[in-house]
Amino acid sequence: LGLLQKAADFSSALIVLETEAMNAVRGHFPDGKGGYSVTREPDKARATSLVFSPDYDREVEKIMAPISQFMRELDSRLDGAVDAAKKDGDRSMLLVRISVIVLVLVFAAFLLAVALWIVRPILDCDVFAKRVATGNLDSQLPYQSGNEIGSLAESLRFMLQSLRERIGLAENATTLAEEQS
Repeated sequence: LGLLQKAADFSSALIVLETEAMNAVRGHFPDGKGGYSVTREPDKARATSLVFSPDYDREVEKIMAPISQFMRELDSRLDGAVDAAKKDGDRSMLLVRISVIVLVLVFAAFLLAVALWIVRPILDCDVFAKRVATGNLDSQLPYQSGNEIGSLAESLRFMLQSLRERIGLAENATTLAEEQS
């Protein structure tokens, strides 16, 4: 903003030349007291020479120098801000990617845990129950746990033991009936 103020200050000096040129076109000329009270024939050549003079060009260059520097500094600051934002964005994307990878790994671990501790024991109980249902009373169900699936496995083993006992009782009763008959 200091550079823009400097350009505005230089612009004030240029206004003096432009004011003199405009007054020359109207036929008003400097009176030596800061005013334009001297009236003569309009002098367009004088107005043109003031506006297209080397002094005018120098004043314009003085104005443009701080503006150009302001633009360079603004571009530099914007480039810095864009670079910082890009780095922040890149860092954020890296964190998002890492988070996604971690979530995928956690989900995969969860699925593996479910498969090992829930699905596999239930499938083992299912296979055991089907073997017993087809008459294989020598089947074994080694799964042991204190959870609900462990309780189911214990109930299936108890059921098999009860079946064996009842079949044993039935066979004894059949043998006794055959002996008595």
